Amino acid sequence: METLAGAAVPIAQICEMLDIPKSTLYRPELRRGAAWIESLLVGHLLRLAGGNDRVALKAIAFAFREPVWVERIRATAVAGT
Repeated sequence: METLAGAAVPIAQICEMLDIPKSTLYRPELRRGAAWIESLLVGHLLRLAGGNDRVALKAIAFAFREPVWVERIRATAVAGT
């Protein structure tokens, strides 16, 4: 379940794949899966932004356009130090 949530599979499809009702989903696993994929995305964005080419500039511009990403990048940078 965590892996499916991490792969951004919708809850309805997870229930169908596992043949379980929505009420029996284990929420912490879904949150961990979502957090895992977000951390991978932030890590990838930071890696791209660390370059010195046009891709780095686009990654930085994207991060600053989206306030949610700015907060996640800050949290990741603090956790990594």
